[in-house]
Amino acid sequence: MLIIASAALCCSALLLARQGRLHPGYGIVLAAGIVYSFRLIPWPGRRGKPLTWVRLKDLLLIKNLTIGVTWAGAVFLLPFIDGNSTVGSAVPPAIVFWFLMASYGLAVTFNSIFCDIDDRPGDSAAGVLTLAVRLGSEKTGQLVWAAAGGWAMLLALSYLGPGWLDFGHFTFLACFTLGYPLLIIGGSRAGYLPEGARRYAIESSDVLFSLGVLLLST
Repeated sequence: MLIIASAALCCSALLLARQGRLHPGYGIVLAAGIVYSFRLIPWPGRRGKPLTWVRLKDLLLIKNLTIGVTWAGAVFLLPFIDGNSTVGSAVPPAIVFWFLMASYGLAVTFNSIFCDIDDRPGDSAAGVLTLAVRLGSEKTGQLVWAAAGGWAMLLALSYLGPGWLDFGHFTFLACFTLGYPLLIIGGSRAGYLPEGARRYAIESSDVLFSLGVLLLST
């Protein structure tokens, strides 16, 4: 499968290059995926030990941020670039585009953190270092709430101050940013969101975000 996938990537790259649409961003996203999964990053050892080779997924919090940034770039930025046909001809998108992309990236980051919370017992037994293993589920949830609250405050200031966001985009992004952790963390704590429903809600966040963007575009 790896050989087939590599061949498909090479063919796609050649086709995009012939059309003048091979943007460096594609390579960055691909490289992020490779160093996320394979031990290609030299990292200083603890207490004077020699360098060791790690994956991005082995690094505390960097793993979660890499997932969010990579998916946000792949879903928002690269399609925008590709839609402008030739490299270097893209018109800078409106600022609301960047808010949508950042909000989506934050949601995907939350996704990975929620999954780490669910996987905490197994990760702890296997020696996998995640935020949930290091801080515990309760403090990790508090960190998510702090990030969600900070982003929602920035959204509010952007709407009330310079007017970078209209009412519709502000309402959707603020409600999603705060409502998503409320559903996953609050719902589990209150007992009305069992484990199966929790997993389904986490995996369905992309659908909910897409529906919101679709409604805003009509």
